[in-house]
Amino acid sequence: MTIRELYSKTKSTLRNAAIEFPDFEADQLLKSVGIEKTTLITEPGREVGENISREISSLVERRLRGEPLQYLVGEWEFYGLPFKVGEGVLIPRQDTETLVELALDFLKGRDIKARRTVDLCSGTGCIGITLAKLTGANVLCVEMYYAAEQYLRQNIKLNGVEVSVSMEDACSEDI
Repeated sequence: MTIRELYSKTKSTLRNAAIEFPDFEADQLLKSVGIEKTTLITEPGREVGENISREISSLVERRLRGEPLQYLVGEWEFYGLPFKVGEGVLIPRQDTETLVELALDFLKGRDIKARRTVDLCSGTGCIGITLAKLTGANVLCVEMYYAAEQYLRQNIKLNGVEVSVSMEDACSEDI
């Protein structure tokens, strides 16, 4: 199967299942297995291995069962930064960027020592990590759900804010 055929099949399956944005989701699913949009455009006739074809089929089946696209691809962008996501965390949403905008306005112009911030129920850490990254604020992220804490740890490292973001383990067992 070629990249073009895999893309067309994926898009068609998603469209037939009434997925709202089948083109976008097909792009994201292919990207998650290492096939970028540029490759689709520049090398549409390139053969894909059976493993990739099976992996895409599995992802599409999971999507059709209602699993969020973001969980399937395992990473989602928030405020231009990458965040690992999966079962056990809320998916970073564009609406939440409005909250970050308000916090950025609040922190702007304040002395660096006055930028200490607490992010309660941090989940992926998208709010606290973004504020730390953009303002240099020292952020304390508090998360009590074990599965979410694992994503929080990964995202602190992924975004290179280990120096300015610390964690408080509020509860060591799942709720």
